[in-house]
Amino acid sequence: MLGVLLDNAVESGTKKAIIINISVIEESLFLSVSNEYQRKSADDFNKMFREQYSTKEESTSRGYGLSNLIKVVTDYGGNILLKEEYNKEQKSDYITRMIDIKS
Repeated sequence: MLGVLLDNAVESGTKKAIIINISVIEESLFLSVSNEYQRKSADDFNKMFREQYSTKEESTSRGYGLSNLIKVVTDYGGNILLKEEYNKEQKSDYITRMIDIKS
């Protein structure tokens, strides 16, 4: 799971920090990966987990990573949260993909 999130952040082409958080709170595992994000269209954010969707213009990948990830996470009773926010330290918009799974 972390590999898919990290790969997605690296492939975004960000030139700023990729922020990774891993924690266990009350028998739940939380993973989050954040990276610089510039929305290309209004639908861009909503389509992110759709199969074969990619934000890359000339994509060599097929856009299966995040769509497969959501299937695995839900099979294990987990949730995925996607949020967009301004990162004050990096002075840029960031997107965060967070997973929580109860153990």
